[in-house]
Amino acid sequence: MKFVDKLLSFLKKGFQFILDGLGNLIDLLKYPLGFLMSLLEGIFYFIAQVFNIVIQIIMLFVALFQYLFSVVKGVFRTITSWLTINPNPNDVSFPSTTSQGFKVLVEQLQPTGMMTVVPLLCLAFLWFYFILKIIGLLGGSIQVRVHGGSKD
Repeated sequence: MKFVDKLLSFLKKGFQFILDGLGNLIDLLKYPLGFLMSLLEGIFYFIAQVFNIVIQIIMLFVALFQYLFSVVKGVFRTITSWLTINPNPNDVSFPSTTSQGFKVLVEQLQPTGMMTVVPLLCLAFLWFYFILKIIGLLGGSIQVRVHGGSKD
């Protein structure tokens, strides 16, 4: 039994030496490998963020070109409707969102009289101004006093 005990204690010390050596090697390599791992993680994170920025820039230019081309298309449609005979007077082409905005605005202002009464009053004042100017051109003299002001 002494031989078996000696053999087992020798094996135990040998394996203990190997395990301690591996533990010390791992402790020795832990810091450099940790720095290497952090460096690689930082490099891949940087590449991913650059890729996200490139995608955002591409999306920005796509949206910009979509907006510009829709505005140009709307201008060309409007010019085409001005140059051709069109029985529909409400056929002015805007980009779809702008057209919806104008429709909502007209629907909100129509009941208040802002689309009928106010333009008619402005047109009446404009006609009155033109009549005064035409009479002035023909040699007449007209003076308009607001609120019945006196001649001081």
